[in-house]
Amino acid sequence: MSLKTRFLFLEVYLEDLQDVYSEVMETLKGDKVTYDSLRKFKHLAISLAFNAVSDVCQQAFDKTDFDPFPEVAPDERPGCVCPLDVKAFTQQTAAAVALVKMMVDAEGELPPAAEPRIVRVEKKFYYDDI
Repeated sequence: MSLKTRFLFLEVYLEDLQDVYSEVMETLKGDKVTYDSLRKFKHLAISLAFNAVSDVCQQAFDKTDFDPFPEVAPDERPGCVCPLDVKAFTQQTAAAVALVKMMVDAEGELPPAAEPRIVRVEKKFYYDDI
């Protein structure tokens, strides 16, 4: 992916993160949010590999009883609400948005300030002799 293409994707993702976060928070009642909005946010977070905020979403799903709310369409469960750790969700979302904003400001480059926080994964294949 070229730097210019990455920059364009990041600009869109930055807007999407902020928009979908707002959608989730608009459904907030007490400590519960709608399943549909949270699921949409989790899909976006996963596509950007923001696992920490995705884990907060997953914890909300793990605490939810889905039986009374059958899925009427992919990722749609009308009336279903999930208990959300709003503080952790907001902190992780703010961190994700800040990182994407730093990359947008650097026009697609990963800023040097982010380097120490990035975990590099190297693909290795292992074969066990049986």
